[in-house]
Amino acid sequence: MSSERPEFDKEDWKKMFSEKLDQLIGEESISKIANKIDIETKTLYSYIKQKAVPTALNLAKIASYFGVSADELITPEPSKSKEPPAESKFSFNEDSFTALAGLINDLDVNVERSPESPEKVTLTINDRMLAMALSELFMAKGSPRYDDIAKSLSKSIGTMRPFNGNLTDYETFMSMIRHEFIYGGLEDGVMRTTDSEGNEVLGIVPDIHEKIERRTAAWNELSPEEREKWWQVRSKRRNK
Repeated sequence: MSSERPEFDKEDWKKMFSEKLDQLIGEESISKIANKIDIETKTLYSYIKQKAVPTALNLAKIASYFGVSADELITPEPSKSKEPPAESKFSFNEDSFTALAGLINDLDVNVERSPESPEKVTLTINDRMLAMALSELFMAKGSPRYDDIAKSLSKSIGTMRPFNGNLTDYETFMSMIRHEFIYGGLEDGVMRTTDSEGNEVLGIVPDIHEKIERRTAAWNELSPEEREKWWQVRSKRRNK
């Protein structure tokens, strides 16, 4: 007796897992969660940004941390595809036009019409923080937490910092660049093995311990301004 298997779409799966993980994380610091469950921060971000799907081990770590079953994280919600789509809350109206007019008039925004298609234009926002904030909003479009994200950005945009193409709160930003300052480039000195019970075990070669201690001491001597300046220089070198 055979049963027809549902069609598997990896991109839909990424989106579903991303939304469930985003809801569970809420306002918690992603880097702190990553540190607690021994998953790299960039890996956790890749799940949220729909860039990757978790391994079985990481799925188990995430489920255990949030007190849910792995099945809850990977099982689709009852399909709502048969319901008529709700009217888009992003439809163009008087309010959105007024906001767009204000954006173009008051901020450093360039508008370029496409020569191939007159109805298409490109808006170039010459303010990195604002451009990244709008990018975050665009990526969150359709998410149940869109309104919360918009409110959070509106209140904290002045203290947000860009980190590897994403905006993050100041505390998380400092935590991330601290990790980069202390552990950056030392990955080859960290060995990942498993013990007899199958648990992941980290081993660090002796000279790496000394480098970590020296870098930690150097970090503690820097002022917040010097730490940010270090990251700016580091970012420019990476982008060359």
